[in-house]
Amino acid sequence: MLSCGGAEEEANGGPPPNQLSAPPKSGNSYSGGANGGNKEPRTSAARNGPPQKALICVLYVQLTMVSRFKNEHLVGLLGYCLDQNNRILAYEYATMGLLNNVLHGRKGVQGAERGTITWNQRVKIAYGAA
Repeated sequence: MLSCGGAEEEANGGPPPNQLSAPPKSGNSYSGGANGGNKEPRTSAARNGPPQKALICVLYVQLTMVSRFKNEHLVGLLGYCLDQNNRILAYEYATMGLLNNVLHGRKGVQGAERGTITWNQRVKIAYGAA
C-alpha cells in the first residue's frame, strides 16, 4: 500500500499511458502492481485535482459510505489520500475490467468482443450487490 506521499508521487509522475485503466471522468484512473510493476497485488487508483471547498463535504460522505461496502461483486476501497492539492482513492483491482465494458463490450474499439456475461449472470450480480 502506498503512503499518502507515495501515492501522490505515483499520481504526479503518472504511470505509462498503457496503465491508464479508465477514461477520465472527474479525474484519471490508473492500475499498477507491487513496486510499480505488474506483479500482484494489483490496485487501481483514481486521482483528482485540488478539492473545491464545496465538494469536500460530499467527498467525505462518499468515502464513509464506500469504505463500508463489503461485497464480492464490488471492488473495495483500500485507502485514500486527501491533502491540499490531491484527492487519491486506492481501490482493489477489478480483474475483469470496467463493468461497462463487461456488460456492453468495448464500444468504439476495433476488434473488441461484445459483452461477455449473460442476462442471468447480470441478475445474479445485481442481486448479490443489493
